[in-house]
Amino acid sequence: MVKTRDVRFAIQGKIREIFIIILMMYYRGKGLIFSVSYTLYITLSFFIFLITPICMPSDAICKQPYTNSSSSSNLGTKDRAKSAEGLKITYKALWQTSGLPDGLPLKRPQGCCLNTDSSRIYVADTDNNRVMIFGTDGHAAGQFHTSRPLKRPFDLVIGNHQGSSECVYISQISEKTIEVFDRKGIWRASLPNIPKEKNEKGWELTPGRMAFDHQGNLLVIDRSTGIVWVMSGGGKVIKRLGKHWKDKKSLLPTGLGVGPKGKIYVTTAQGSPVVIVMDPEGKRVSSFGRHGALYDDSFSFPSSLTADSEGRIFIVDAFRHSVKVFSPEEQYLFHIGARGRVPGMFIYPVDIAVDPKGIVYVLEKGAGRLQALSTKSSSP
Repeated sequence: MVKTRDVRFAIQGKIREIFIIILMMYYRGKGLIFSVSYTLYITLSFFIFLITPICMPSDAICKQPYTNSSSSSNLGTKDRAKSAEGLKITYKALWQTSGLPDGLPLKRPQGCCLNTDSSRIYVADTDNNRVMIFGTDGHAAGQFHTSRPLKRPFDLVIGNHQGSSECVYISQISEKTIEVFDRKGIWRASLPNIPKEKNEKGWELTPGRMAFDHQGNLLVIDRSTGIVWVMSGGGKVIKRLGKHWKDKKSLLPTGLGVGPKGKIYVTTAQGSPVVIVMDPEGKRVSSFGRHGALYDDSFSFPSSLTADSEGRIFIVDAFRHSVKVFSPEEQYLFHIGARGRVPGMFIYPVDIAVDPKGIVYVLEKGAGRLQALSTKSSSP
């Protein structure tokens, strides 16, 4: 039976997709269209909210959200874990932090990553124009001070740069380059290094989410074109993936991750599929997921993803305040969280990282918070 809330979410999802397309038109210089459509979007959404009564969540929404930091919730009922029939999934919130106890709290943070030995977590504290460092126990290690000022950092990854280990690569909102700093915060380079002949042909990068592949190459989503750039750690452009996809502009790529076997995963903000899968060479081999109604494999606005050492794919859905987990075979397993401020629940999560021990770190833009959770599975 279709629940009224499902219908409301599905209609709002379609309206949101149309609005995102118009938003892209705005950035191409059509401000009047944006203003009118935004007003229409708000009006229609409010009207749908009024005419559809609030019902209990459907089976696609967790019926037993985590509400106590000393216990865990069972998310593994048969109808919510089709690929793991009968598997019980439990998760437990370990800690949460909102910044330094005696300093500025995190303000609309956008990106997070683990350092090379997974002992520290770096957070792009976007609206505070800084990068914060936390220990895996949740204690703040302090600010990552850079020799060049940051302007609304968006995402960050850690890797080698021309012989220097553990360099921090930072993309910034509205900036056209990726800034590279060594572990002490000393500026090393601005990437990419675009050849003159390519630059004359209009090559330009608006960097978004980033990830390193198994060869040490840096993968970067171009937020303006939907193309994935591949460059060496030093910034030399090797190739650009997806430039021949017929649907690259309509999909609007948002997240990027690399699996343990080298597969490249890209999430999209609209249309179908939600996740594009490429082999290590960048050839598109499969896809899964859809936008819209509340099904196991459906999303509203996937913002980022990562893969753990077992190949499980963790996808953040910002607008549904949850994380969905898929098997290496791209089958739905379970999901974590729901909307809320208590430990184990989220307010607009935007990024995620998983360490070798299986601890999941979720960054929330809406709550200005970083959470750590453990997950485990067992037979009933």
